[in-house]
Amino acid sequence: MKYCFNVDDKPIIDRILEINNVDIKDLDVSNFVVDYNLDIINNFKEKLLSNKDKRFLIVGDYDCDGICATTIISKLLSDLNIKANFYIPSRCKEGYGINNDIVNKAKDNGFEVIICVDNGVIATEQLALCKQYGIKVFIIDHHEYTNRPDCEALLHPNLFNDLYKDMCAGGLSALLANSFK
Repeated sequence: MKYCFNVDDKPIIDRILEINNVDIKDLDVSNFVVDYNLDIINNFKEKLLSNKDKRFLIVGDYDCDGICATTIISKLLSDLNIKANFYIPSRCKEGYGINNDIVNKAKDNGFEVIICVDNGVIATEQLALCKQYGIKVFIIDHHEYTNRPDCEALLHPNLFNDLYKDMCAGGLSALLANSFK
């Protein structure tokens, strides 16, 4: 028996490209050059490393981008010998992103730094609560925001040149992680 997702028997990759109106040639990244010496990356790295002796909590998102970003940052912190744990809120029970309960639990459990990945840019109330508790917040996010969030450091596509404008949180996390190599 032959399995196919489409009645026209096209391979799935061809269907995905067709649905998204993309030519396979458009996906060639062989000429994509990454600049790891960007001021925004270096600033984030310096601030991250200056807090290396603190306890970190990574607050991720439950979608594929958030899980990938959480994994990348978790591995990076481990490679840097930074003590870290992670938390991914339940979509059904807690909703999207960091919330007051997460911040309170972070404080109660002695976390001194929170890294929000794929969330955080619009968490004004939670960022203020973190500041009140003395918890530093780093944000790696691609979602839209009106006012720049009050945090220790921010990685967001809007802060980079056009080459990076479509990056998701996972891509931004990989960019940061690879800059340490």
